[in-house]
Amino acid sequence: MPRYRFHLYNNEHIQDLEGRIFSDFGAAHANAIHSARSIMGAELAERGEITLSHWIELETEDGEMHVVTFGDAVTINP
Repeated sequence: MPRYRFHLYNNEHIQDLEGRIFSDFGAAHANAIHSARSIMGAELAERGEITLSHWIELETEDGEMHVVTFGDAVTINP
């Protein structure tokens, strides 16, 4: 099964050197969305704000990079 790395770019840059194994890209992408939502929830609880332009860079074993912005992870209704 392929290994994916999740590099976080918010107020700091955290490189994922170890990565995690997922069955396919769809499962890894779903994890990136879930992680973004969890981070936003913690930021909202701690500071009362979130930044939708922060992102997670999802790196495949082949070195392909796919960006998931925090804004991609939520739907905002008025």
